[in-house]
Amino acid sequence: MRRWVSVLDWLPHYRRADLPGDIAAGLTGAAVLVPQSMAYAQIAHLPPVVGLYASVVPLLVYAVLGRIPQLGVGPLASISILSAIGVAKLAPDNTVQFIALSATLAVLVGIIHLAIGLGRLGFLVRFLSEPVMNGFLAGVGVLLIVTQLGPLTGVTISSTSSRAFEILGDWLEALDGASLTTAALGVASIAVLLVAKRWRRVPSPLLLLAVTSVAVALFGLDDHGIGVVGSVPSGLAAPANPPWSLHDVQVLLPTAFAITLISILEAMSLARDFADEHGYEMDPN
Repeated sequence: MRRWVSVLDWLPHYRRADLPGDIAAGLTGAAVLVPQSMAYAQIAHLPPVVGLYASVVPLLVYAVLGRIPQLGVGPLASISILSAIGVAKLAPDNTVQFIALSATLAVLVGIIHLAIGLGRLGFLVRFLSEPVMNGFLAGVGVLLIVTQLGPLTGVTISSTSSRAFEILGDWLEALDGASLTTAALGVASIAVLLVAKRWRRVPSPLLLLAVTSVAVALFGLDDHGIGVVGSVPSGLAAPANPPWSLHDVQVLLPTAFAITLISILEAMSLARDFADEHGYEMDPN
């Protein structure tokens, strides 16, 4: 049982001396993860509260099953944009069907992960071509930047395309309706983050988020074109079975494999670094 349920292995040997450090790490991680996960949900064209669900559940499960003590799990920007593009083939944004199919995609990704682990196929990752993966991730990065030009300037992009140049063209056509206040705040925030990178010990993204949130509240910037998250539903969503149809699964499977590939590679690279630094074996399965 300890091989499959790691909490049975580490909990009996947990040292009380580690508790203060773990509490501090938990508070720091939560402070970063709450706004980050809501932002990733919006990149995936989902309500912000979905990002909170997608962050909390994996962490609780990983504490019970995970094998790497330092590894963090949860949404990524690259995964979020792939999810948005994959589900957009089947449903319009901001609809109940879109949210439900995003859940179907998430379950498919989980099934593929389980199949790789149970089939002990982790060794296949070492055969992936690094230049191909770098090119793929660079392409996802470009797509991510282009899709965020709309929110950055307060422009609604109607395009459902997954091609960066088409999204860029739609953004340029809609640029007449841009919000100068939104663009100024967005560009200034990016500039502050770039300058603050030289002070690595300062949590600049978190401080920036706090300062801009206070500024929006004090000066009523939401009345001048700044989009705000607004109220987030409290409590937990009731578990429900997402929709399943053969056609939907066939359309979503390529996206599910792409998301699985990226998440495994990201986790593996971090896990290897931690395993080397702390002197333990890493099982890719």
